[in-house]
Amino acid sequence: MASEARRDRRSRLVTAARFLFRSLSLRGPSFLLALLAITVAATVTATMLDIEADLGAKMSRELRRFGPNLIVAPGPAGGTPGSGWAPVGAGGGPAAAGGAPTLDEEATRALARPGGPLAGAPLAPLLLAMAGVAAPADDSTEVHWGAVATIVGADLEALRRLQASWRVEGAWPPATEAACLAGAALVARLGQGPGASLLVRLDGEVRTLRIAGVLATGEAEDEQVIVALPVLQEMTGLAGRVSLAAAAVDGGAKAVERAARAVEAALPEAVARP
Repeated sequence: MASEARRDRRSRLVTAARFLFRSLSLRGPSFLLALLAITVAATVTATMLDIEADLGAKMSRELRRFGPNLIVAPGPAGGTPGSGWAPVGAGGGPAAAGGAPTLDEEATRALARPGGPLAGAPLAPLLLAMAGVAAPADDSTEVHWGAVATIVGADLEALRRLQASWRVEGAWPPATEAACLAGAALVARLGQGPGASLLVRLDGEVRTLRIAGVLATGEAEDEQVIVALPVLQEMTGLAGRVSLAAAAVDGGAKAVERAARAVEAALPEAVARP
C-alpha cells in the first residue's frame, strides 16, 4: 500500500514537471522577460532602500561643513543664542566682560569626549568680549578708537574643523601667538589687511595683535576679531571660562534635539539650543 502511494506521488511529480517544461518550451521568451522584470524590480527596490538608509547620514555629514547646529550656552535664563555668536543674556556662572555669564571650559570640553553626550562631535569652546579696536598710529598721529568689535576667543583648531566652509585670506593664526583672524568689514574700515597690526583695548589694557588672516563670511563674523582662547581668557581675567560652545551633531534634526536634551542633563547649568 505504501509503495503504491509513493509511485502515485512520483507519477504526479513527473507529470507536473513535464507540463512545466512543456510550458517553458512554448513560452520561453515571455518567461525570460518576466524573470528579467522581476530581477530589475528587485534590484531597484534594494538600491532605493540602501539610498534611503544612507541619505540622512550623508546629508548630515555634508551640512556639517557649513558650521555648527547646536549651541551650548549658560542657562537657565540665558536666552537663545543667535547667529554670529553675539554675547548671551543673563544666567548662571561667573560673568564675562560686559556682564555676560560663562561656563566652565573643562565641563564643556567633556561633552564631546568619549562617554559624553556629544562624544566624537566637533565642538569649539568660545569666549566673547566687547572691545575697542583701532589701527596703530604713526609718530605724527594719535590712535583713533572709533570702532567697537566682538572679540571671540576660540580653540582655533576645533573652530577650523567646525567651520570647514570658511575661506580665509592669509592664514589661520597660530594658537601660541598674539595674532588674530579679523573680519573683512572691520579691517576694510580700519584700512588694514593680512600681516598688518590691530590694536585691541579691553578694560583699559591695550594689546597689539598681528592680523594673520582676513575672514569674509557675509555674516556677523565680518565685524569680529577671533583670537586663541587663552589670549582672551588672559585679557579678561577669565581663565578656564567660556561664554558658550558650538558643536556639529550628525544624524539630522531629531539627533540634534536628542543631543540637546542629553547636554542639559549632563550639564545642568547650561542650556542647549539647536
